[in-house]
Amino acid sequence: MNRRIATLVAALVPVVVLGVTGSVVTVPFAALGPGPTYNTLGDVDGMPVVQIDGTEVDPTTGHLNMTTVAVRDQLNLFEALGFWASGRQGLVPREEVYPPDKSKEEVQQGNQADFEESESSAELAALHHLDLPVLVTVTSVAEDGPAAAVLNVGDEFVSVG
Repeated sequence: MNRRIATLVAALVPVVVLGVTGSVVTVPFAALGPGPTYNTLGDVDGMPVVQIDGTEVDPTTGHLNMTTVAVRDQLNLFEALGFWASGRQGLVPREEVYPPDKSKEEVQQGNQADFEESESSAELAALHHLDLPVLVTVTSVAEDGPAAAVLNVGDEFVSVG
């Protein structure tokens, strides 16, 4: 083998190894970046994003967009370096997004519960702002708890004390 070919092979082998390694090996990070936006004044899949019952609603125009965060997981080394260098995506340790003691499904259920709690908080803030009465209802009762004999799902609290 002549000297030029040996030099070329010696130079290409590390490059090929680095290329294969960088595209196959995953890093313990997740990328967070802008996700889709939803016009809360419009429809998604034919259903209104915000639905108001029990009162007349003034017609609306324009957009009131809800922003979301997209999570990319199972990044290879090159993807992670690209996101880090661009600054368009934030890299966080994977366990901050997906705790090791929970499955992806459990994390998604927790995120859904957080979203529903946020919706309830927004509804409560709107009711307070409009000086409308707030109804507090029982949504669940522990079967073996002390309230099981007194409360039923759907009961409304009218006063406390």
